[in-house]
Amino acid sequence: MLRKKRIYLLKQVWDIIKADKEIHKNEKEFLLDIAQSMNVQPDEISDIIDLDTIIDLPKPVLSREEKIIQIYQLALMIKADGKITEEEIELIKNIGLEMGLSPDALDIMLEELFKSMERILNFEELFNIFNLSNN
Repeated sequence: MLRKKRIYLLKQVWDIIKADKEIHKNEKEFLLDIAQSMNVQPDEISDIIDLDTIIDLPKPVLSREEKIIQIYQLALMIKADGKITEEEIELIKNIGLEMGLSPDALDIMLEELFKSMERILNFEELFNIFNLSNN
């Protein structure tokens, strides 16, 4: 994944973390784990977290599969603190819509994912949801 795609994803994760106005330790750890898995340097994360300076980051061009995976990762982030707020759900939906994803598929994905806090979707389930909507 290109650097700007990684930074853009991490910025979106950070926006999700801030959506409910509470930043929990496990949310920040989740962000750092994602960053580490993508080989993003600690100083780049500091820019996102401490300074919140990457506001006008240009949106990278993502494939359909990358969009679906990215929105799913963001949805998982909502669950990291053990509570799901309307602000977080609306933010996820808005990000998905901006990506051009189907609102129906987004609703189904979120409904399935939030059936329980332990629920995760495998990639087959995830892509089936979006394929059913031809998106």
